[in-house]
Amino acid sequence: MFDLGARQVSYDWWLNFTCCYMTLLLQYDKFTASFFPLSQKLAAV
Repeated sequence: MFDLGARQVSYDWWLNFTCCYMTLLLQYDKFTASFFPLSQKLAAV
């Protein structure tokens, strides 16, 4: 017998975790996009 309440909490937790993870990935992507051109310029000098 499944405890539907606990399952709902678990589902909400995973949904929240995934949202946070995706947001972090997007932020990291923006950071690297702005950082890498700078490092390439430094390497070219």
